[in-house]
Amino acid sequence: MARHRLRHPGAGGARRRAHRGERGRSQGGRSRRGGEHPDHRGRGPSTLGAGRRRGSRLRGQLRRERLVVDRDAGDPRTHRGGGLPVGAEDHPGHGPPPHRAQRGARHNTAGGRRGHRPRKRRRAGRGIRRRGTPLPGGRRHVDRKRLIKKSFDRRARFSDTGQANQVPYEGGNSLRSRYLLSLTACLALAVTACGSGSSNSANSNEPIKIGVTGPFSGNYAAPGIDIQNAAKVMADQFNKQGGIMGRKVQIVPGDDQCDAQVGVQAAESLVSQKVVAFAGGYCSGASIPETDVLKKHGGIPFLGVASSNPKLTEQGYNNVFRIVIRDDQEGPQDASFLMSQLKAKKIAILHDNSTYAKALAEFARDKTTKDGGSVTYYDALTPGQKDYTSAITRVASTNPDAFLFTGYYAECATLLKEYKDLGLDKKFIFMGGGGNFDPALLTAAGTSASGTYVLFPVGPETAKGKEFDDFKAAYTKATGKDPATYSIYEHDAMMLTKLAIEKAKSTKPADINNALHSISYDGITGPIKFDKKGDRQELTEIAFQVNDGKFNPLFKSQNGQWVKFS
Repeated sequence: MARHRLRHPGAGGARRRAHRGERGRSQGGRSRRGGEHPDHRGRGPSTLGAGRRRGSRLRGQLRRERLVVDRDAGDPRTHRGGGLPVGAEDHPGHGPPPHRAQRGARHNTAGGRRGHRPRKRRRAGRGIRRRGTPLPGGRRHVDRKRLIKKSFDRRARFSDTGQANQVPYEGGNSLRSRYLLSLTACLALAVTACGSGSSNSANSNEPIKIGVTGPFSGNYAAPGIDIQNAAKVMADQFNKQGGIMGRKVQIVPGDDQCDAQVGVQAAESLVSQKVVAFAGGYCSGASIPETDVLKKHGGIPFLGVASSNPKLTEQGYNNVFRIVIRDDQEGPQDASFLMSQLKAKKIAILHDNSTYAKALAEFARDKTTKDGGSVTYYDALTPGQKDYTSAITRVASTNPDAFLFTGYYAECATLLKEYKDLGLDKKFIFMGGGGNFDPALLTAAGTSASGTYVLFPVGPETAKGKEFDDFKAAYTKATGKDPATYSIYEHDAMMLTKLAIEKAKSTKPADINNALHSISYDGITGPIKFDKKGDRQELTEIAFQVNDGKFNPLFKSQNGQWVKFS
């Protein structure tokens, strides 16, 4: 219906000004700028000025609901009073009541006011007054108790933020019924969710997603891909056996490229894909910030299979677990083996400034000086370069008995080639940190790796048992090659994740974390039982030497002594 200006009979402008003044006093002295259209000639409240309305909240609510109606126009929602709908004059049974018809007839007589036009329907809600006070224009009041009741009905339409939901008005009782029905439905859904929440929709057809992070591209991609392949092989094995709690298992990889910032992005991406746990991680420098992301998102479990920096489990997070040995355990063992078994008293140490390599070098240096040895050289190289001749030459100038490089296999392979080309293999021993215990080193260094020493716990070369044999057969069938170093650690991480979910009968992070802290598992890498920090018991180190393109075990640590491996 088109809106029309209100035409007051009689004095015209004077009557309108009097009407505006009377209305202003009735509304507590509200100014023309208090949310009204500045013209005020029969126009309703301005929607653009809703935020600037004056007066009490009750008056504002009643005004927006348009509960005060014009006696002549009637209520456009219920058609009470004498309001005539458009086109009603063409149909019998419509029209104003007799007293209004008589009043209209008086105005239309010869003695009546000239120029009087029929009153047009006005927008309601503009002139709220106290009960008993007349309104200009012949408008009437609705009982105030009834108005307050309806105002409370309308409050139910407001959300927690205080913003009104734009729902068409349907009357107090109808709105209350709708509100109660909606509330009942929400409570029913909540009860249903709680009933199945212990297993997090265990009967759902959606797969259980497990995230796997690591370097799947770049210089250190080889071990990362091995970790990812092992996770997929284990997921296939689970699915063939019925999955976990009857649900399929899906691996969601995230390439962190051994970079902290990229790792954070990868972790955020996996979280957005609704993974229930992480099993992977290679470089500590990327894994540590990834655990921060998981902690922020409700403590999603993280099982690290290669990240050995102590900080990983020293952050006080109850959702972080480590399958591999710590640097503060491996570094002293490296120095002990060089000094006690290989009789090296002067040791040169080189790292690459990464989180892992630097920590390992520091622990080895401290152990060397503590046991009466001397560190002839201690420095870092820049990873990613193709020539380290100047670095290895500076090491040789210090006349060490042994040289320990704690970085990763890519740089180690380059150093080994230059070490052999310069004939330094006749002057001092070359030993790599645990990050070099990987088939990728043998491939990259070739024959130059022959004679190199590396310390590491259980690896594919020393793993035994039916579980390892079954995994090796499945891995070889799926990838066409034997399991690599961290493949067996990923196997154990996946098994622990499965056992924890089944023990908790839930995929909620808190439930899985509690289960991981309580379970024990005899895996391929040995017995696993996590302490309060999330570390497993100290692993036995094995000293390997490269010969004929393989890592051959020579010695193992036993009660602080090095004995022959058997």
